[in-house]
Amino acid sequence: MENIFFMFTNIGLVYLLLKLFVEKILKEKLECFRIGKFNISLKWIIVSIILPIFVVACIYIFIPGKFYYNGYSATKNISIILQGIFTIGISAGVTEEIIFRGIIMKILEDRYNIKIAIIIPSLLFGLLHIFNGQIDFFSMVLLILGGTTVGIMFSLLTYYSNSIWFSALVHSVWNMIIIGGICNFGIVKDSYAISYYLLEDVNLILTGGEFGIEVSIFAMVGYLLMIMYAVIFMKKENNLNEIKY
Repeated sequence: MENIFFMFTNIGLVYLLLKLFVEKILKEKLECFRIGKFNISLKWIIVSIILPIFVVACIYIFIPGKFYYNGYSATKNISIILQGIFTIGISAGVTEEIIFRGIIMKILEDRYNIKIAIIIPSLLFGLLHIFNGQIDFFSMVLLILGGTTVGIMFSLLTYYSNSIWFSALVHSVWNMIIIGGICNFGIVKDSYAISYYLLEDVNLILTGGEFGIEVSIFAMVGYLLMIMYAVIFMKKENNLNEIKY
């Protein structure tokens, strides 16, 4: 109940504050910022699941490692699962997309152009994740590169669907599966997760270094494939033109 309450409270407060900001200060409607009626199709759900499953499969196939089970009580396991779904997954995914791909991207698009609007929030999205913890220089470079790439992916999904809900769905499902705590992946032991896959390969390109597999080469390939999906298929389905610079 605590996790569910936090999710609704967090999303609700962010939504209401941004609604007030948009309507009272910017004199616009939220729909102009691609924050319209919630609408998710089955195809979107399938696509959102394919991305993290692809990355996880690559990790299992190409990186040697060993599974560990922390042996927590059933109550704690349920708590971790609920937190992974509602707090780490839905709450973080939706609020970050509303802010970055909804408000910030549209403001920059109106002030400059869509190229700036896609790149700047994406770079900012990558830079902000540096504060998640202390990491070495090479891991920081990977984080900025990976964070910017995934930010561009989310931005293009929003732009070509004309809605933040697709990127919010992809973001939320990614968080649930990759960092939600059911089975995490990394180069160090994870005492938080129910279970974890300890990577034995020390190649930072493969493992993503200290930040984790979210910035590994496999994740980068997944992001690029999703970018191709947005540019080729979503643009065609929605009859949208190429991005105007």
